[in-house]
Amino acid sequence: MKKIIAIASVFIFLSTASSFPEDLYLNTVYFYGNNRTKRTRLLKLLNLKSGQKVNREDILNLKRFLIRERLLNRAEIILKRNSGSAGFSMFLIVKERGLLSVDPVIGDNDVFGIYLGSGISFYNFAGYGNTVKFVFQRGGISKQSVDFYNKWFGPGLLFSYMTGYSEVWNLYRFNDIESQGLIKLSLLSASSGINISRSFNVAVEAGINTISFEDNNFMVSGSGTDNLTYWGITGRIDTRDLPWYPCEGIFTKLGFKNWLFSGSSLFRQLDFESRFYFSVKRDIVALRVKASAYYGSVPFYKRIHMGGGRTLRGYRTGSVYGDRSVLFNAEYRHSIFHMDKPMSGTYTGLFAVFFIDTGSAWFNKTDLSKTVFHSSVGAGVHVIIDKLVLRAEYGYRGKGIGFFGLGTGVMF
Repeated sequence: MKKIIAIASVFIFLSTASSFPEDLYLNTVYFYGNNRTKRTRLLKLLNLKSGQKVNREDILNLKRFLIRERLLNRAEIILKRNSGSAGFSMFLIVKERGLLSVDPVIGDNDVFGIYLGSGISFYNFAGYGNTVKFVFQRGGISKQSVDFYNKWFGPGLLFSYMTGYSEVWNLYRFNDIESQGLIKLSLLSASSGINISRSFNVAVEAGINTISFEDNNFMVSGSGTDNLTYWGITGRIDTRDLPWYPCEGIFTKLGFKNWLFSGSSLFRQLDFESRFYFSVKRDIVALRVKASAYYGSVPFYKRIHMGGGRTLRGYRTGSVYGDRSVLFNAEYRHSIFHMDKPMSGTYTGLFAVFFIDTGSAWFNKTDLSKTVFHSSVGAGVHVIIDKLVLRAEYGYRGKGIGFFGLGTGVMF
């Protein structure tokens, strides 16, 4: 019966859409396909009420919001005029994201080599948005982690939380210290935030970081293990349409952390990042600016290391380092093949990518007039298969042979 109503509503919507006014008054909201996600939760996420006034742009934004939260794989909003009334009924036909998702992790780094793994996620179990994610990765950089989080919970879905534990280990191959032994970082962290709006979140966080290194001479404690704690606060603004491969919107983050050793402040960390995305027909222009400043006694393993496929492509990973940094990235993503999926707001396709990177890192006492900015240009391809992004990029800095990078997920 639900399918019959949905099909009839589609027909009515298509046949009378041109007669809809710009502003609509909602009488009733119906959901179809939400077998796991609670109806009350969807209503709170959408912030819809009977008698509410909405327009076409509001309806499109509701659809984008449902998809970007990744609780749903598909969402279609259909409107039907109520007979004998100026109001409308809204039908939301949804397809929930599967409870289990497995995402591959692939990387090839110029310093650390190849690493492979997978992320296993259990989404929205019990229908309230709680998600647990496991990551297993082995190779030049090995990692294992578990995260438990919910972006929207509590009265009015005003709150968010995240708690997790991770371990990362590899040979320390950066050239800012002479020793290149095995380093292992373990991090236990927790954060709690408030959703000021759909796109603005402020969170406080705290954690314990244990770092083990084979050479005691470079450790804060003078032994093979340093135990650091931290607390911090982070604000985020996120209006991106599709966070996994944005076409439009902005993402801005400002964060502060205070790192402590044996109960005393060791150094303070201030980070800023802003990303901008613009659609040019079927192409995408992506821009990023990022700046960091660390104040105090910064251990070598907490320094800013730039170069490689995540910052300055074309430069050796970790070859640009310090406790201050500025980075600019610009990409033009040209659509070679691009197939839209209107129901899910995502697409499958192949993009040719052309980029320019420039930035620098330096130490606090360095004369800024002597700071050298490093620049590179390059090209690559991005393959999008639903929500999986595979990238292969080559960066050249004006001398040498440059560096090639391979990985999953877009750089920004």
